[in-house]
Amino acid sequence: MDIVEKSFLNQENVCIALGIPKDPIAKQDLKDLCLEAAEDGISFIALDKTEHAEGRVVGFVINKLQVNEPGPSFFEKHAARCRSRNAKELIQIMIDIDDKCQLFENSQVDCIGEIMFMGILPEYTNNKLGTYLGIASVECLLFLKLGVNLKLDLDGNPMPIQPVPRGVCCIYSSKYIKNIWKNVPDDNISFIAIEIPYKAFHRNGKLFSDFINTTIHEKLGVVYLNFDLITEEVFDAHFRSKGLAKRQFVEMARKHGFGEFYE
Repeated sequence: MDIVEKSFLNQENVCIALGIPKDPIAKQDLKDLCLEAAEDGISFIALDKTEHAEGRVVGFVINKLQVNEPGPSFFEKHAARCRSRNAKELIQIMIDIDDKCQLFENSQVDCIGEIMFMGILPEYTNNKLGTYLGIASVECLLFLKLGVNLKLDLDGNPMPIQPVPRGVCCIYSSKYIKNIWKNVPDDNISFIAIEIPYKAFHRNGKLFSDFINTTIHEKLGVVYLNFDLITEEVFDAHFRSKGLAKRQFVEMARKHGFGEFYE
C-alpha cells in the first residue's frame, strides 16, 4: 500500500484539499478502502522492469464493481467504519457525486465498473502510465461484459465472473484522468455525467480551490462509458492497449462465443 500513499493520498487534489497527506488515520482508512475494493479482482499495478528498477511498483489503479442493490452502497458501508473525519468526507464526496449522476437509473443497468483511485509516482508522471492503466481497466471490464473472465483474487487465483459490468465510470479530479476519454467522439457512448467546480466545495471555511491549482484542474466530474454501444471499431481506435493485438482480441472473443460481434 506504499504506492497508494506516495502517489495518491499525498498527491491527489481532493486528498490535498481535505488535509489527508497530514492525517495518518485517514490514510489508513483509505488504504483499507483500496484493499477491500481490490478484492473484486480487476485492479492493476504498473511495474518498472528496467534493470535498475528491479520491478518497482510505480503506479496503480483500483477498480470497483458497483452493483445496484438494496441497502447501503459499498462507499456508504466503508464511510460508516472510517475513524478519520477527513477520510469520511472524501468518501462522502464520492457518494454525493454518485447520487447526483444516478448512473444506474439513467443507463438502466445493474452493474457498473468504477475506476476508483489511480496514482503514479511523481517521477513517472510523464510516461503516460495513467493512460495505460485507464485503458487496461476499460479493457478488463469490457472483456467481462463479453464473457471473458480476467478476474484474479489477491493471491492470483481465478474468480467467478459475476457480477458483470455493462459500463464503466470514473470520478476524475484532474484534467489528466479526464483526458483518457477525450478521443471518444460519440456522446452516446461516452459522456460527462456531471462536472462541479472546485470552488463549490469547502473545508474549514476555505474553498477547495484555495488548495488546488485550478488553472489546470478546474472541476471534479464523472465520465461514463456505455459498453452496450461499443463496437469493435470504437474499441480498437480509442481504448485498445499496445499489449493486446487485434488478432488476439478477436480470437479470445470468438472462443467465448462472441465471434459475430467482430465480423
